[in-house]
Amino acid sequence: MTELAFINVNGDVVDTTKRVKLAKRESATADKFHKGWRVIGVSPEAVQAAKAEREKAIRNAIKRNADVKSGVGLFRSTIDVPEEFDPVAWVASAPLKPARTKPFEVESAATQCYEMAKKAGWHRVEIRRLAKGV
Repeated sequence: MTELAFINVNGDVVDTTKRVKLAKRESATADKFHKGWRVIGVSPEAVQAAKAEREKAIRNAIKRNADVKSGVGLFRSTIDVPEEFDPVAWVASAPLKPARTKPFEVESAATQCYEMAKKAGWHRVEIRRLAKGV
C-alpha cells in the first residue's frame, strides 16, 4: 500500500493531518447599537391554526383506534386521544411572533402597532427594544 503525498505549488510536501487555526473574526458592528422596536405576540390566526390541528389529531386518533378494534389497517395498538383544545393554556405557552417583519424605527409607531394588535385580537402583545450594550 502506498501513501499519498500532497504537494503545494512550491513543491513542498503538505501535512494534511494538521488543522489550520484561523484568526478570530472581528465584529464590524460597534459595541453599542440600537436597531429599533419590535411588536410581538400571539395572533388570532395562530390560535385558529392550533385549534384546527388539535381537532385533526383527535379525529385521526379516534379513527385509528376504531380501525385497531375492527382489525382494519396496519396498526396494532391504540393511542391516547388528545384532550380538547384549551385556547387559554395554548396561548400561555405559544411562541411569540412579530406583528411586522421589519422593526419600527420610531417608538411611537411601535406603540400604535401595539394598540392595533390588541384591538385585532392578538394575545400577550409586547413591545421589545432591539439593542446591544445599551
